[in-house]
Amino acid sequence: IVNQLNWIPFENLAEPIRAQIKIRYRDQGEMATVTPTVDGKVKVIFDQPRRAIAPGQAAVFYAQDLVIGGGWIET
Repeated sequence: IVNQLNWIPFENLAEPIRAQIKIRYRDQGEMATVTPTVDGKVKVIFDQPRRAIAPGQAAVFYAQDLVIGGGWIET
């Protein structure tokens, strides 16, 4: 779950999107589905399991090389 979201091309995420997600500096990123929740957060489901994801880390969402948004990992 990612909160305190900041989106670049739109104000809020209205429906699920596919994006590459980076969770740490120099991370290669992994594809995931980003789904909005009713409380203004998003749920991120990675295509492949990721290790060592911790609350407080940033999650940055990319569409190819463009940053489309990001937030802080809650759980």
